[in-house]
Amino acid sequence: FSGGTGLKKVLLPEGLAEVESGLFADCSALEELAVPASVQRFYVSALGGMTGLKRLVIEDAPDTMALLSTSYTDLSAIPMEYAYMGRNLTAYSPYGASCLPVNVPLWQNSPSLKEAVVGPQVTEIPDMLFSGCTALEKITSLAQNPPLCLRYDGVGEYYNFYGVDAAKCVLHVPSGTQQAYAAAGGWSYFFRMEEDPAVGIG
Repeated sequence: FSGGTGLKKVLLPEGLAEVESGLFADCSALEELAVPASVQRFYVSALGGMTGLKRLVIEDAPDTMALLSTSYTDLSAIPMEYAYMGRNLTAYSPYGASCLPVNVPLWQNSPSLKEAVVGPQVTEIPDMLFSGCTALEKITSLAQNPPLCLRYDGVGEYYNFYGVDAAKCVLHVPSGTQQAYAAAGGWSYFFRMEEDPAVGIG
């Protein structure tokens, strides 16, 4: 679909294992993309030049999806306003020797992201995933247990939400979990935290 500037809607089928490099590059009219739970490998360059993309949904799955990067792709120009992260993510170079669960380049430094939802099966938040998202107003976690906020090399400061305006952004968590989130590394960054009885209901 690369270069399909008139493409407005696409449905990726269940059973799809990989979203290949450049698949939707420069599809400037496409406003929403849902990544099926079956996808195991997603090339970041698939999103390059999608200057109309406002909603990105990564559907719920119990396993990890690898984000592959063969070259630098600037996603900061994508006007994404809503993100749903339904599974664990990890960054991976097909030319490298290891899979590192840090610096996943999806929403980092997004100037327009206003709302993010973390799915109930997510157990890890990659290092710097939402850092620099200065427009974030609402984050909802559907996980009953606070997902582990990963740190670079497992030590040092938490940068998962670095730069998010903690005075403006409200963290919504399931009923009965606020105390656990407030004590969890990374999540304790938020001092505006609310329990929502509806959060966690599929």
